[in-house]
Amino acid sequence: MPGLGIDPVLFAVAGMAGMIGATTSAVVTAVVLVFEQTRDHAVILPVILTVGLAYVVRVRLTPESIYTLKLARRGRGMPQSLQAAMSDSLDARRVMNRDFQVVELERLRQWEWQHRPGVGARYTIVTDAGEIVGLAREDPPYLARDYAPEDLVDRDFQLVAPGTRWPVLMRGMKAHGHELLLVARGRSIDEVVGVITPREIARAARDNAELID
Repeated sequence: MPGLGIDPVLFAVAGMAGMIGATTSAVVTAVVLVFEQTRDHAVILPVILTVGLAYVVRVRLTPESIYTLKLARRGRGMPQSLQAAMSDSLDARRVMNRDFQVVELERLRQWEWQHRPGVGARYTIVTDAGEIVGLAREDPPYLARDYAPEDLVDRDFQLVAPGTRWPVLMRGMKAHGHELLLVARGRSIDEVVGVITPREIARAARDNAELID
């Protein structure tokens, strides 16, 4: 574009800054680095515009920089900027509660009368002939007596693998409307290793609330 009367060197300098800023996500570093090399105030505005545009285009194409792309391909996500580290470091195994017991559906009524909240296992998984039915609700005995045992079980659950990562857990719960996750290596009750409810999610969020500096 010779009619613009702009020194072609500015285009080269701005392109260099755009390449650095976009590929590394170090936008400010790219601008400062180019200015330190040129000591020319005239390049500041073109460089800022070029770096900003290049960064937006790269993020649209891929959220990963050249520093995190290889890790992402290996299945290891990296937090972006001040994003909480829990988003990529937690999995179902680290969130789940291992304090649970198993009760057969035919013995659920007896369990209800004997159970006291805060005493014994935190959660009770109900099974019927070896098949998982759901999670027993902790209704007071005087309320539970008006319902059949089958009506005192939360059947709205989803089985997830122990290695399922936090973002996948959250997306799955939102998509299917589940608030109860059973962490299991398979589909049988013997392979269940933990329980995840809103209580465990809130605890995980609290424990990992610190942001990356």
